[in-house]
Amino acid sequence: ARPQRARLELSRTMCLVTHGALLRDLLAQSSWTRDEYETAAKRHGLFPDGALETINEAAFSHWNAPVLEGDDPIDVALDLFAEMKS
Repeated sequence: ARPQRARLELSRTMCLVTHGALLRDLLAQSSWTRDEYETAAKRHGLFPDGALETINEAAFSHWNAPVLEGDDPIDVALDLFAEMKS
C-alpha cells in the first residue's frame, strides 16, 4: 500500500506544480484570447479545459471565487493575487 500511496502523492504534487506553472504564466496579464490560453496550457503539457477547471477548483477552495473566467477572452482575476502580495 505504501508504494501506491507514494505514487499518488507524487502524482498530486506534479499536478500542483504543472498547474501552478501555468497559472504563473497567466498572471502576466489580465486577459488572454482562447488561442493564447490553449497554447500556454499545451506548453505545460495540460489539456486546456481540464487545466482551467483544476485551477478554478483550487481557487474556489481558497477564495470562494474563480481565477479564470470567460471563454474568449479568458480573464484572470489578478486582484485575488494582489491580496497575497500585501
